[in-house]
Amino acid sequence: MQSQAGGFGADGCRGENSTFFASGYRFEGGDGGWGKYFGGNGGDGLYLASDSEARLLDNVYEGGEGEGGIGPGSPGHGTYGSGTFHYLSGTAHSFETPSPVRLNGASTFTFEGQPNDLVGIFISSHADSKFMASFKGQLLVGTKPMPFLFILGTLPALGILTMPITIPNQGPGYTAHTVYVQSIFSSTSEGVTLGPLSPVIALAEIY
Repeated sequence: MQSQAGGFGADGCRGENSTFFASGYRFEGGDGGWGKYFGGNGGDGLYLASDSEARLLDNVYEGGEGEGGIGPGSPGHGTYGSGTFHYLSGTAHSFETPSPVRLNGASTFTFEGQPNDLVGIFISSHADSKFMASFKGQLLVGTKPMPFLFILGTLPALGILTMPITIPNQGPGYTAHTVYVQSIFSSTSEGVTLGPLSPVIALAEIY
């Protein structure tokens, strides 16, 4: 039997008692349900309760559709709630590297951003999380000790650069270790921006 009122669509992301950073994401609310008399409201793309805060860079926010009945439901909001929304200017970036990787084996770093961006990586033995306002992103590698920084090149006209890498042999007794690799991008128009992190498991050749 069909319900008299349709259910409400779920929020794409609902922040309660939370603080987070998001870049390059799509927040999409669910559609409301159909009811015999009243349709359900669509969910919000991103909802923040009053105790929550989000720092947001180059995302997409879409509310769900309100569905039908005799009285259709209302569409959801792209963003909604009494929490604190910080909208940062700039462009989202992408960074990927395969894992696991065997020592002395070939692998790749793939960067995606704007043409002529200067790209590099931080490498650390441990992860952390600290928002860096001046770099418009979350520093995700540990700083004690300080991470290694390597500048690797410039993005070509299509904005995508794939670089071959090889992790050298680590000596006798080595088995496996996780290293944390975070991308960094720099442009004349946007300055320096922290990019995504990729944890990489480096395996000994015997595995």
